[in-house]
Amino acid sequence: SVRLVDWDLAGDMDPFEDLGSFLLEAHDNEGDAVESFEIFYGRYDRALFNRAWLYGIADDLRWGLIGALLAGTSRRVTYEFLKFGDWRFQRARMGLRDPRFSEKLGRV
Repeated sequence: SVRLVDWDLAGDMDPFEDLGSFLLEAHDNEGDAVESFEIFYGRYDRALFNRAWLYGIADDLRWGLIGALLAGTSRRVTYEFLKFGDWRFQRARMGLRDPRFSEKLGRV
């Protein structure tokens, strides 16, 4: 059998981190994200969904920082690292400003 390892995050060992990243990448609304969560987990669990959702926001922040860093340090000028980083920062900002952010944070 083949096993795939996410080398940049292999030490975290929380499957909800990868799920959260996927949910934010694949869905632009929470209803669709909940459906995917239910397929993955077998049922809806608010605390676990919130944990995955928060991981997704943290992942956007992480990749925004990586994009900003590479925009200033990479010799590969054909890649638009700054644009990529700005997009990820914008999506993280949207998640942090969501009116339900505090509620989700409190229900993990």
